[in-house]
Amino acid sequence: MSRLDHHVAIVQNKLALQRFLYGLAWTCLLLSAAVLLFVLIERLLGYVRPRKQIWFYSGGGLAVVSALAYAIYRRPSRYEAAVAIDQRLALKEKFSTALYVRPMNDPFAAAAVRDAEKTAENVSLSKRFPLQYPRIANYTVALMIAAFASTFIHPLDLFGHQAALKTQQAQEEQVAQTKKTVQDAITKVEAIAKTFPQDNSI
Repeated sequence: MSRLDHHVAIVQNKLALQRFLYGLAWTCLLLSAAVLLFVLIERLLGYVRPRKQIWFYSGGGLAVVSALAYAIYRRPSRYEAAVAIDQRLALKEKFSTALYVRPMNDPFAAAAVRDAEKTAENVSLSKRFPLQYPRIANYTVALMIAAFASTFIHPLDLFGHQAALKTQQAQEEQVAQTKKTVQDAITKVEAIAKTFPQDNSI
């Protein structure tokens, strides 16, 4: 791999990583908004979602996978990376031109490639393409803090959902207790009837 190709590959990977971070910031923003919404619904309306941890971990995994898929789909080409290098280092399109004309067989193309290769030997990309903090991540952090703070809200049960569930649960327990009492009584009567088979009163 030539020095030119090495520089292009490094920048290509850095740009892809930057897009991954950007996509992750957006997916985490959506996840934080969903968590905040579910917490508020649980605290204010009394609807408790079962298996909350599974939903949370699944959402986190989906956020990472979605950001990775976005980074792969939007991964810059070698030519785009060369253009980025030219712009950042003010190389007057040397790298991008060299990649474009490299397949051609003419003196101009060969001279352009040689010039770009020579330039690539003398430039350094160190600290020229630092990873940037996505601004959208500030909103993500704010929503995460809001979601955490909302867990301290005292449950209000505005529409009486939890009260209705408790009433239904109490009724079900009462029915189950009544069934058990009746079943115990039937069992005792059957046992006595077997002991005194001739007693018609039983």
